[in-house]
Amino acid sequence: MIAAWCVLSLLAAQPGLGAERDVAAIVRRWVRQLDASELSRRDEAERALIALGPPALDVLPPPDDRTPPEIRRRLARVRSALEDAAARGAIRAATVTLDGEMPIAQALRAVEQQTGNRLAGFEDRDAVVQTDLRATPFWQALDRLLDASALTTDPYGGEPRTLVLVARPEGDTNRGERAAYDGAFRIEPLRIIAAKDLLRPAGNGLRVALGVGWEPRLDLILLEHDPATLRCADNQGRTVPVAGAMGKVEFSPRSGTTGLEFEVLFERPSRESRALASLDGELSALVAGRVESFVFGGDLAKARDVSVRKGAVTVVLEESSSRLGAYRIHARVRFDDASRALESHRGWIFSNEAWLVDAKGTRIEPASLDVTRQTPHEVGLDYWFNLPDGLEGHAFTYRGPTALVRHPVRFSFADLELP
Repeated sequence: MIAAWCVLSLLAAQPGLGAERDVAAIVRRWVRQLDASELSRRDEAERALIALGPPALDVLPPPDDRTPPEIRRRLARVRSALEDAAARGAIRAATVTLDGEMPIAQALRAVEQQTGNRLAGFEDRDAVVQTDLRATPFWQALDRLLDASALTTDPYGGEPRTLVLVARPEGDTNRGERAAYDGAFRIEPLRIIAAKDLLRPAGNGLRVALGVGWEPRLDLILLEHDPATLRCADNQGRTVPVAGAMGKVEFSPRSGTTGLEFEVLFERPSRESRALASLDGELSALVAGRVESFVFGGDLAKARDVSVRKGAVTVVLEESSSRLGAYRIHARVRFDDASRALESHRGWIFSNEAWLVDAKGTRIEPASLDVTRQTPHEVGLDYWFNLPDGLEGHAFTYRGPTALVRHPVRFSFADLELP
């Protein structure tokens, strides 16, 4: 995602903007031009708003009843383009720039600040590292810092959206020597085991375990692996096929994890084979895109089927009701394309925040949540609130992603020594 300061520095060079450097003011100027009398000027304004990138979403005005039709249509196109860019920007690697000698704790704090990736377990480390990182992708930068300070990661550290760091076991190989990188993902070979299963011969072969890590800032919903994407050859140039008819496998990351591992069974290469000369493959990641607030104001007690749409997601406030002093907000969340993210065994959507705000601005959390409906593209949710003074004067907010993004995660390894 483009940083706001970067956007402003680019905008400052555009003709006609002068010293105006405030994103909101720039957006207002281009929005007014969306209704210009000349088609060329309207097109110019639409292109300029899209060129601002995702930071413009925070200040792009929502259309209302007084918005001219031409501005309304163009704003819808601009918002759609920016939301798509924001969603896809989430899966690009964050970058790190550091220069000079510094304590490892200082370096890792800078990594946190620059990337939005939370780290833990390094605070009392006293190693000093020499850094020379120039817009280096997060995982490559982190691997270099951890290798220089005898640290590694614990992907099962148990802290939500946090990558936990631990001392590296003595004798472990350097992280940077064995990994493949693709955007916000890191893949590495963990083990190769030649298996001879005397009870179940179908398990005979070469077991290759791979580990996958992702930047902790990501909301990863699921990973899928299709063994048909694998291409493997030994050092003799002979193909090493996947054993049997392995089908697609999917993984739903547990809360508090930033990695997982999976295993693939290959047919056993000939005894003359000394290494896997190449191993290439692909995963499919489903990631939640930009998170936004869907806000419902007015008289909630009388609200019926009020919808707010952002990106590829629509939240509908169907109705509210009360029972013995408890108030229910009945909502539906609908995705244009849920990509199997709402299947009943996935609970990620139930951790999305929702709350009320009273007339004084006090935030009120729900006392409980009930699931009333779950289909491939929609989920129904009942939020219950304890409100001694009633619902009047409150606003309801649901916060969640505006899109779900599919992303291929490709990996390639060479010269993996066989047991």
